[in-house]
Amino acid sequence: MKLKNLLLIPYFLLIPFKIPNSFLPKNELKPVKEIVFNLDSCFSKYRKDFKNECDFWKIAFTLDSSKSLLYKKETMKILDTISTPKEIDDDEKILDSIHKINNAELKTFGIIYGRKQKMQRAAKRALNHLDYIIDSLEAHNLPTSLAVIPYFESEFKNESKSKAGAVGMWQFRKATAREYGLIVNEKIDERKDSKKSLSAFIKYMEDSYSKFDNDLLALVSYNTGRNSYYFKNWKNRKDVEIVKKMGFAPRQYIAEFLVSLDILREPKKYFKDLKKDSLK
Repeated sequence: MKLKNLLLIPYFLLIPFKIPNSFLPKNELKPVKEIVFNLDSCFSKYRKDFKNECDFWKIAFTLDSSKSLLYKKETMKILDTISTPKEIDDDEKILDSIHKINNAELKTFGIIYGRKQKMQRAAKRALNHLDYIIDSLEAHNLPTSLAVIPYFESEFKNESKSKAGAVGMWQFRKATAREYGLIVNEKIDERKDSKKSLSAFIKYMEDSYSKFDNDLLALVSYNTGRNSYYFKNWKNRKDVEIVKKMGFAPRQYIAEFLVSLDILREPKKYFKDLKKDSLK
């Protein structure tokens, strides 16, 4: 085209512009991609057996940190929602400050702070890890739902350390870490390496499944260890019965796992502002 003819074209036609979505055919609209992870449902059948615990933890995980739940330990029944005292850290002191509870019954009650802010940040970190964890579990024929364990164990933090001395995203203690090939000494702690500790976790779970050939027992063994007294004669007992007789902590472990599955299957359902480019 000659220059003099080009000058006759209205300038606004030379400016590139984007056709609004409303003018495109419906089949050409590009929906916003939802954050949904491929987590299997092999543990779903246990939800009814731990219903009270699951109901409790779903509330705790999504309750604002300014609130706390007062509950009965035996039944996990929520008795009251109270304001979290900022100046008191000790649970017993908080319980003692609630006058309707008799001191003799103090040990039968529990209190937990709302975890919404913590679990939302953990869900953001999860977005950076779940894809490769799920791929690794699939490659080793392990349930992909196991990928959510760091959500409630460590909040997907490599620097996480428990009161019992477990370290890293996968919360290994020193002896178990070394048994499964991780270097742990004064200079190096491979428990803090997300990829290497994942490899150790996979080896551990492969051994657990090899021993128990049962989803629930393999999962709880990661919390209690495979040599727990309660696993004695396990072949002649129902898996749910074994876990319930283990007491308070293992029951909560299973429930936190099941609730974590619900949240990380569809995290935006619980935390509206999550994005793939979230903090690490």
